[in-house]
Amino acid sequence: MDTGRYEDALAAYRAALALDGADEAARYGQTKARILADPSPTFDQEGAVRRLAALREEAPKDPHLPMMLGRLAQLGGDPGRARVLYGEALALDAELPQAWFGLGQLEDSQGRRAQAREDYERAVTLAPEQVQYRENLAGVLLAQGDYKGALARYDGLLATAPGLLLARIDAGNAARLAGDLEAALAHHGQLLLDLDREGAFAGPDNGGEWVFDGAVGPVSLQTADAKRAYGLLSAALTRWLAGDQAGAGRVAGQGAGLAGRERAGAVLEADLQRLGEVRPQWRAAVAAFRGAEILPASR
Repeated sequence: MDTGRYEDALAAYRAALALDGADEAARYGQTKARILADPSPTFDQEGAVRRLAALREEAPKDPHLPMMLGRLAQLGGDPGRARVLYGEALALDAELPQAWFGLGQLEDSQGRRAQAREDYERAVTLAPEQVQYRENLAGVLLAQGDYKGALARYDGLLATAPGLLLARIDAGNAARLAGDLEAALAHHGQLLLDLDREGAFAGPDNGGEWVFDGAVGPVSLQTADAKRAYGLLSAALTRWLAGDQAGAGRVAGQGAGLAGRERAGAVLEADLQRLGEVRPQWRAAVAAFRGAEILPASR
């Protein structure tokens, strides 16, 4: 419950009740966790808010309830309300990692990266096993321009969760921006192996929406094909910078027929712009990559 894993919490409460059906704490926990566990496409958000509000009247000192209400407010597009609710949760329990993470997401989405970093660091300190917390912290370091710090975070994350495709892409991107092509080649080489795995985009870790700061605004990649195309283009760019133009062409060519390649190209264009700004010694190579016929979608 502290880390917002409501499906796992619900399963644990059910297991506890199977051992002792009269356990009041488990009954209450089950009731609470069930509200946000595995919401379907027809999830009734207003109904969930009402149920949580009713529980809060009965248990005003339970920090999970304002935290859960904050999550719903955040998902409902009310960041001001979400911020207040996360604050109320932390007033009841200052060591609630999911509330710190929620605050970090709010700050991150509004471009307040320094504060987002502090909030994510609090969440990671309190729950270091949580992959999403660590991934977001590495991402905000990358956005801040702390490329070596971001790379170190991604390396640590991938050592324990090697199958995270977006983290693998971003690790290679961070290494490029840090000027470490050897590390970039290693990460993006592993990425190509990972992309070949059956069901690479199945499951919550790799199946969710990927959102990027594109050259002209946010760009989201939702389908497996669009994500695969971005991964291939990223790996191709790294090979190009390392002087392997033929290899870059072969890698990029694997995604030639993928739907969503144009959106992936828009994300890559933002990467190219940033790379040219951060690493002026590669501007000529970046320009040549842009002009290459192997990358029509990125132009």
